[in-house]
This record gives sequence, structure tokens and C-alpha cells, in this order.
Amino acid sequence: MNKTISAVLITAVVLFLYGFLYWAVNPLPYTALNKVKNEQVTQQGVARLFPDSGAYLIPGPGSEFAENLAKGPAVLLSIDHSPSAEGEPLDLFIGFLINLASAYLLALILGKVSGRSERMQVAVITGVLATLLINGSEVVWWLQPLNWVAYHMLYFVIYFVIAGALLCRLLPDGNPAAKSSE
Repeated sequence: MNKTISAVLITAVVLFLYGFLYWAVNPLPYTALNKVKNEQVTQQGVARLFPDSGAYLIPGPGSEFAENLAKGPAVLLSIDHSPSAEGEPLDLFIGFLINLASAYLLALILGKVSGRSERMQVAVITGVLATLLINGSEVVWWLQPLNWVAYHMLYFVIYFVIAGALLCRLLPDGNPAAKSSE
């Protein structure tokens, strides 16, 4: 039990550091984003047009959706009128908890599998499946550009490879479920 807890904690810390390196240090994902000419004027205009924080879909659902969609442009916009500062401790803590929960859930899955190579295969397949389903749907159904989502997909596949490699190395050997059924 202590080895499992240690494996999950170590994996969560490494995933947290990987996330920092990928998103805060690595400039590559941000090359997929377009820039506006004057950010301050744009922010002021957006604040006037969208006075409430939340998600906006334009055109929105309704009887004229198809007609308005055909005219374009289509927009899916997230607005946050009170964003936290970059590196806010609460955000970092929540991010770490997400990594901890992810490592724990993957450890539960891998605990049902015998052998390191089989565990690694399960980790990679799980990661590719989750990434394809979630991020692929963003491109198809939620107006997200493929070049931006591709960087998210790359991040998550590598995330699962790292998590799988660490957990395969650190988790106790054997399949407790198989042993208890024998």
C-alpha cells in the first residue's frame, strides 16, 4: 500500500512539473494562436459585448441556428471577467490535485494488469483513447482549430506515457485482482 501511495505521489509531482515545462516554458503550443492588433482595445470591446463570465456560442442554439451558422462566422468564446493571476497558488494546488487524481485512477487501472509491458500498453491506449475522444470532439463539434487542439493532444499523450512509465516502474509487481481470484 505504501509503495502504491508513493508511486501515485511521485507520478503526480512529475506530471505537475511536466505540465509546467510544456505550458509555461515551451513556446511552441502558443504558435497556434492568432494575435489581435490591440489587446487592450479588444479586451474592452469584449467586456462590453459579453458582460457576464461564461461560455458563449455564436450562433446560439435555436430555430435560426443552421441559417446563421451558414452565414458565419462561428464563435465559441470563454469569458472570465475576474481571472486569477498567473501562478496563483490555489490554481496550482487544483492543478496538482488533478494530476494526483489522474495518477491514482491510472494506478487503479494498471493494478488490474500483470506485467510492465502490458501495463504500459494499457496506459498508452488509455491516454490515446481519452485524448482522441475529448480533444478530437473539440475540433469536430466545438469549433476548436485543429492546430491548437493538436498541441493539447500531444500534451495529453505524452502525459499518459510519462504517467504510465512511472507507474509501471514504481507500482508493486503483480495483479492483486488476479491473485485474489485464484
